[in-house]
Amino acid sequence: MRFVLLLLLLSSLACGLSAGEEEATEVSEASNISETQTEITRVPTDVPVQEEPAPAATATSVAEPEPTAEPTLAATATSEPSATIIDAGTVLLSLPEGLNYRQQMVARIDGAAPAGGPGYVQWNIASDFLTAPLQAQSAQITFADHENEATTTAMAQIGAQVFSFMPEVGCFIFPADAGNGLDINSMLDTGLGAIQGELTLVEAGVEINGLLADHYALTGANLSDDSFNGMARDSFAGDIYIARDGNYVTHLHMEGLGLPEGTAQLDQSQPASFVYDFDQFPLLEAVTLVPAGCEGQLPEDLGYPRPDDAYSQTTTPEGLFFYTNLSLADLLDFYRDSYTAAGYTLTDDVVIGSLAQLVFAKDSVTATVQAVANGDTVSVTVHEE
Repeated sequence: MRFVLLLLLLSSLACGLSAGEEEATEVSEASNISETQTEITRVPTDVPVQEEPAPAATATSVAEPEPTAEPTLAATATSEPSATIIDAGTVLLSLPEGLNYRQQMVARIDGAAPAGGPGYVQWNIASDFLTAPLQAQSAQITFADHENEATTTAMAQIGAQVFSFMPEVGCFIFPADAGNGLDINSMLDTGLGAIQGELTLVEAGVEINGLLADHYALTGANLSDDSFNGMARDSFAGDIYIARDGNYVTHLHMEGLGLPEGTAQLDQSQPASFVYDFDQFPLLEAVTLVPAGCEGQLPEDLGYPRPDDAYSQTTTPEGLFFYTNLSLADLLDFYRDSYTAAGYTLTDDVVIGSLAQLVFAKDSVTATVQAVANGDTVSVTVHEE
């Protein structure tokens, strides 16, 4: 059995981390400064990951969407009777369009470690999806296994801007170009793919996630061929709760057995068990999407001079990184003029072929500009300390 859940979650994590790493690599090449490894803050594995309460929206330099008008969500009786058997294909895996919503997921696979003894991998994800007036998404992604304590990445995508923050690594802000942003989609749509056949009622009128829902049994027969990458259906059992107001999945619990193919942290030749819990519900309160460690770190917030044609602007712990189509000579003249006009003194001016570095000083502040020319493009890093 292959656990697509693993692939799904790794891809969710990798989309943000790889983007940050790629930008960091480019910055390193442009600056020609040796990288130093920073140990990620560790959290005890046994301590459950708790989602922080959504704070009241605060003013940031990025316009935050307002929550949509509050729908009718009270868990009250409805005149429509619950069907004993329903067509699974009519159930929505994500909320109807026009609603902001929150998704929470915990997934764990327990099996054998490659070196012997028990092993496990676990993911916790909490994500807010905003659909109006601006498409946006935030996510808290925590990963742990039997060899590594939990690490958490906070991410957000607001319009075309992506934010990523890891403790002691810092904040990366970069454009949501193809392949390096969060997907504005549903975890359940991506992992479960689709459900089919008939669902049999277990209990009607259950209150869950503040909603009135009906509880149905979910079996292997309800999975399509691509659901969780075609896991072994004869070892699968689950429960699905469908909100009466909206006909969408508000809670899902699944358990199964199989071989953890594609899970490097486990012995893929030994059987493993998995447990998956998923919740989603309308998001009514205002939320702050930008990770706390990224507030005030947008390129315009830093106040560093940059040419008008600067593009693919990225802020990292190393400073501001961007590209320009100015020639190397024109770019250097721009920074000599800009910093001199701001009262800085040029203390270092080095140009070696396609590489250049300028250093300016003013009082206790040192500004460094490093540039690398490559054809018609120049990559630039600016840092003040």
